[in-house]
Amino acid sequence: MSNQGNDKSLILKVASLSSLVAVANLISSLLRMKVFALMLGPSLLGYMGILNNYMQMIGTCATLGVGSAAIRQLGDLTDSKTTMWSTASRIVKFGVVLAALAALGALLASPLIPRLLSIEFTDAAILSAGIAGLVLSTIFVGVMYGLVLINAYAIATMAGTVLGTLAAILSVFLLGKDGIVFAVILVPVATVLAYSIAGYRNGLLDFSRSQGKPSGDVAVITAMINMGVPMTILLLLQTGTILVIRQMLLQVSGEVENGYFHVAWALAGTINSLLISSLDGDFLRRLSHAARDKSLAAVAVHHQVELVTRPLTVVVVLFVAFTNIAVVVLLSREFMPAILSIQVMVISELFRGLASVYGKTPFAYGHPWLAMLPDLISAIALIGSAYFLIPAAGAFGAAVAFLLSRLLLLGVSVVLSSLLLGKNPSNEELVLLGASGLAVLLVLAASSQSLIFGYLIGVAGLIYGVRVAYSLFAQR
Repeated sequence: MSNQGNDKSLILKVASLSSLVAVANLISSLLRMKVFALMLGPSLLGYMGILNNYMQMIGTCATLGVGSAAIRQLGDLTDSKTTMWSTASRIVKFGVVLAALAALGALLASPLIPRLLSIEFTDAAILSAGIAGLVLSTIFVGVMYGLVLINAYAIATMAGTVLGTLAAILSVFLLGKDGIVFAVILVPVATVLAYSIAGYRNGLLDFSRSQGKPSGDVAVITAMINMGVPMTILLLLQTGTILVIRQMLLQVSGEVENGYFHVAWALAGTINSLLISSLDGDFLRRLSHAARDKSLAAVAVHHQVELVTRPLTVVVVLFVAFTNIAVVVLLSREFMPAILSIQVMVISELFRGLASVYGKTPFAYGHPWLAMLPDLISAIALIGSAYFLIPAAGAFGAAVAFLLSRLLLLGVSVVLSSLLLGKNPSNEELVLLGASGLAVLLVLAASSQSLIFGYLIGVAGLIYGVRVAYSLFAQR
């Protein structure tokens, strides 16, 4: 049995490039947020968030989970290069069809959207282009991770994100409110163009690789859908609950509170983008490869917990400690009332990130329906708690509901992963998880009582973060 899945040098190489991409995405996202906050204000920023959530939800549904399923499928074929590339070509071909069907379906359904959500008809129609870009981009990313084409992925992602960001800012600058919908779609559209160029250069658009009996295409597509449909439902559950929370806020607390929640959710999402999303794809590939041996799979999970926990905790501690500065620098003083909501949402992202590590175990073992259980329990807890907390505290109530639900998500994910691996988390993992949670709660309490005390803890976290980064790169 190869130990490729647990090769630390490969893990750190992929992590380094993925983190570089994540940093570029983070800078672009923060730049867009700053410009849009100044140009639009809380109310229109909240509307932009609803458009983005709708696009993400429909795009997620239309993808059928093929992006994540591709990583696992290709991860199982590492011993046969010819079969792996033929399968990759079939997946991309299927992705092109899915993207076209998704755009057509979204366009035909656009007259119905204003009756269900606070979205204008023309905006719903325009979003169909962004949905198509999102679907094909997701599948390209899955294939590139599955083939370990990390250099191509990194270059294409950074190029698409930068060009899309500049175009999005220009659209709002020139068109004002009418440019909001274009600002939402331009990043996924620019990104899919960059991925298409990278795919062409690396032979992913050479469909002659997949020529043969039609049964070959059917077999690959069937395998993708069997794994992908549960993943789609899972992602739809995640994006759908956020859309429900937004609608609850809009109806109960108004546009301004919805705008405050949007910036809290968006800033917390940058944490997820910075570390978790950039490492998730490679981890699923490694875990799928190691899943044939439970002891190797347990080692893969342990390595991922080590890789993620310390840097993620440091980033969250820094964000919480310096939130008031971040709001002024990244947004505007108009968003100062959202500080506590932002802090709580960022902390909730820590527990979501840790849960995502353990949540990959059911997928790696071919139990995608079982993987939905933690998120289903978490979603029920989120909507239930938000129902009572939003009327009482608006955006802050929504943030607290997210924190409670993601603590529950982490607990259920750890238990489920342990049952599948036949092994409880090591003492070192439990200490890491406990210390991580205590650290962020301490800095939240400190910054609430005294900004100076919070800054001191933040500086200590920064020093520790430098040590963590040095130790990670020293292992390469």
